Amino acid sequence: YLLEEVENQDGKEVIDMSKFSIEHIMPQALSVGWGHEISNEDHEKYVHTLGNLTLTGYNSELSNNSFEEKKKILLENSKVKELNKAVTNQEKWNIQTIQARAERLTKIISDRYYPEQIKDDGIDFEFTKKMSLSDIKNVKNTTPISFTFNGKKYEISSYIQMLQGMLKLLDEINKSVIPQLVNESFNGLSKDDKNLRTAWLFRDGIYVETHLGSDGIMRFLSKIISKFNIDKSSFEFHVKDDDKSTDDINYEADEENE
Repeated sequence: YLLEEVENQDGKEVIDMSKFSIEHIMPQALSVGWGHEISNEDHEKYVHTLGNLTLTGYNSELSNNSFEEKKKILLENSKVKELNKAVTNQEKWNIQTIQARAERLTKIISDRYYPEQIKDDGIDFEFTKKMSLSDIKNVKNTTPISFTFNGKKYEISSYIQMLQGMLKLLDEINKSVIPQLVNESFNGLSKDDKNLRTAWLFRDGIYVETHLGSDGIMRFLSKIISKFNIDKSSFEFHVKDDDKSTDDINYEADEENE
């Protein structure tokens, strides 16, 4: 999903990527043409990270080909431009280029998904109620419109957006906590998107489960905030009653189809 967002952003000519698949530029299985450039240790560490991923309809053609062959196929055939910009202009593909591309894509994603702070504290919303992490059992059939963390208010429109925004804000406080939780197999975090039902790529090589429903998201957030040793009273959110809450409708529909 995030790779699609990076490519299309808010452009008017949107590429339909429903039939595209994830392509590992440095292949998952190193062939002869790759072995001399990248060690097995670096391959294992970086192969599934953001800087090494793109989207394509030519997955079978690209396969385990050399970088030169892959670049030629992408240049001649792919409609994906923004994602491939820092791929097709490279002479070789190694750990340094993967890291540099990851930084570029991370900035695009962070700028796009960073929660928008509400500058005017005088702005309020009608028919809303303030809730805290002690109100988790009451969040079903509500839609969040904002949350406040450490005295700053941010506008959102779903619990998933709240989860994404809070994780970014917490990560700014201490960038070592979430990677450590991943290493400890913290439920809902993984280095492999295949371990999660609906994975959101949080940052380089770290995926977050978003298929949780409103109450599941809030329980997850409560546990995460605890790991940062932050006073939970520094976080609160405003909701409006909504029988058609998008977070819960999507979650419950998926559960019924299982």
